[in-house]
Amino acid sequence: PLNLPPAVKAFTVVCCVTAIVIPLVFTLVITKLFDESYRSFACTKRQDKCACFSETVGVLWFPKVIEWHAYEYFFVSMIELLLHYLAVSYNRARRLLRLFFYANFFLTIWIGAAFIFMVTTFVFLGVLVDPTGT
Repeated sequence: PLNLPPAVKAFTVVCCVTAIVIPLVFTLVITKLFDESYRSFACTKRQDKCACFSETVGVLWFPKVIEWHAYEYFFVSMIELLLHYLAVSYNRARRLLRLFFYANFFLTIWIGAAFIFMVTTFVFLGVLVDPTGT
């Protein structure tokens, strides 16, 4: 409704943006940690550490693709939210954008759930292999 106080409108916008950003946080943190740990492992014995850290080969494309998807998801989500708040008519282009947003949203949720499952699996495997933690 248009007759809401400005504080309520601002709170609504903050809640909507938070709902868009929350699925990205864990995904981007895990991909960044994976990228850094793999690079530090692969570049330990190389003489040209700067060149090694700047290379993107093999398995390092996986975090890059996930990061690109995250930025694309954020961009599409913000456009969808902007069109909603500007009350643009719901035409064919907006319907296509909404479909694209839903596909991106569920893909982002799926990637985040897969990362949570993988981290949990490896924590449990670590406990099973060495329960004392030594």
